[in-house]
Amino acid sequence: MKPFLILGGLFLIIFVCTIPLNHHIDEYKTQKNGQLINTIITYVPNCIGTKTRHFLKFKYDGKIYSKDIGRPCEEYKIGDKLILKHIDGTTIFLYENEKIEKEFISFGILAALGLFFIIYGLKKK
Repeated sequence: MKPFLILGGLFLIIFVCTIPLNHHIDEYKTQKNGQLINTIITYVPNCIGTKTRHFLKFKYDGKIYSKDIGRPCEEYKIGDKLILKHIDGTTIFLYENEKIEKEFISFGILAALGLFFIIYGLKKK
């Protein structure tokens, strides 16, 4: 049980918190400093079922990108304009009102849980 707790804590800290942190920092920079851009929706999926994530496709600067759908699919139509936040040179696109701060809080809680597992595993006989 002891090695399982230590390895589980290390897994949480390294693979769940540390590795994706760089991408989330870039998303936060886009949220704070991103420019509002107009894009054109090129594809809207049929959103049947609530357990899966659906992605729409949009065209910006001559390239096609995808973004998870933030509202019901019925609100999007092919050819409509979509306003997103973006920083040139990245592939990160955020909705106007999309907030990233909650993800940092959840990473902090998971890192604390991983640290607790490691300490508990080291102290356990």
